[in-house]
Amino acid sequence: MGLVARPIPCKIYLLMRSKKNESKENRFWNKIVPSEEFSPLRKKYPGSLYDLFLKEKVEVVEGDVTQPLCRVETSLIDSWKGLKCDCEHFRISRF
Repeated sequence: MGLVARPIPCKIYLLMRSKKNESKENRFWNKIVPSEEFSPLRKKYPGSLYDLFLKEKVEVVEGDVTQPLCRVETSLIDSWKGLKCDCEHFRISRF
């Protein structure tokens, strides 16, 4: 995973949809965080450091890649203006 190969100086904005009976935050913590894809981060940040790292660096954003502007609130998009984007790690996964 490229995220482990170098320092992460800024936030990671993770676009997720809520499901009928599950919020985006619950989906993130229950499905993404324990997933195999994140095992390199768990090794790099063992124990409680892993949760602390994720709480500090990851912001889960409500959205849908099938909708215009990914259905992200315009106020949030405006707050991102001026941020540098590293799309090298862009990936769509189904959870």
